[in-house]
Amino acid sequence: MNKKQIILTSLVVALMGVGSLKAQNTANTMAPTEKPYQDVTVSLYGPGMAAMTYAGGDAEWNNKIGYAIGLGADYTYWFSEKVGVTAGLKMTYMNSVHECTNYATSFSGPLSLTNSGSALGSPANTLVEMLGKANEVSETRTMSYVEIPVRLALDIDNIYLNLGVSAIVAMTNYASFYYEGTSYEITGLPTMGISLPNVPVSLQDTRSSTTFQSTDAAWPFYVLLAAEAGYKFRLDERNAISLGVYGRYAVVDSKPNGELNAFNLNSNRRVWTSQPSSTSMVEKIGYYEFGLRIAYHYGIGKNKTYF
Repeated sequence: MNKKQIILTSLVVALMGVGSLKAQNTANTMAPTEKPYQDVTVSLYGPGMAAMTYAGGDAEWNNKIGYAIGLGADYTYWFSEKVGVTAGLKMTYMNSVHECTNYATSFSGPLSLTNSGSALGSPANTLVEMLGKANEVSETRTMSYVEIPVRLALDIDNIYLNLGVSAIVAMTNYASFYYEGTSYEITGLPTMGISLPNVPVSLQDTRSSTTFQSTDAAWPFYVLLAAEAGYKFRLDERNAISLGVYGRYAVVDSKPNGELNAFNLNSNRRVWTSQPSSTSMVEKIGYYEFGLRIAYHYGIGKNKTYF
């Protein structure tokens, strides 16, 4: 063959090769993928870290990270091989600890001032204005929540990402609290029109308590931003196990009742303390949790072919 024939032959071979590769790529691109219509997922959330954050009010709170663990079940409908919507139910058990130092607040109550020879001698059960102090106030909250999450589900090469919102409400409400290093001072006798320099007074007090299913503190309700991400290890067409992380964050803080005084004076010269989150010490309570998520996925329904 002459040079011209060689060039033409080479061009024909090259064009045939390109056409063959293009046909193969088109075939691979159009190859159907089968996937069940829906997924049912059972998840273990945790170990995780969580807190109900105290803020506002007349105290500066140090919110310590607690723990959370939960169980969830979800149903996912796939619109395509990679995009679906998932919704379900989640139960969460969580614990958080809150502390503040050098707390002081005013309160009033009946007090018998009968010291003989005292300039304060007066009839029994005179209304007095008081200043109560505590070196440290702590509260531990242990709650269980039921959550209804709705999320957009993405699955790309077994990497999953679920993004959406959740509604969560408390089901059980347990708290223990303690006021450490308390002291009390009389600041005035309002019924007599008398203001005093702070006069220390020794009073018996009840500084700690435990409440279960407390009706004094508000039962929180939150709308959460919800996210989950991880990797699915496929066992077969329908079965998979995934390992990933999750997070929840409250969009708007919960508002506690805040109607009780931190210190309350009885007529028998005894001071009793209130659950901090039910007083003016706390104006708003936030919520967050994050941790590990392990889940089992099972595809149900007839296989659907995606292109």
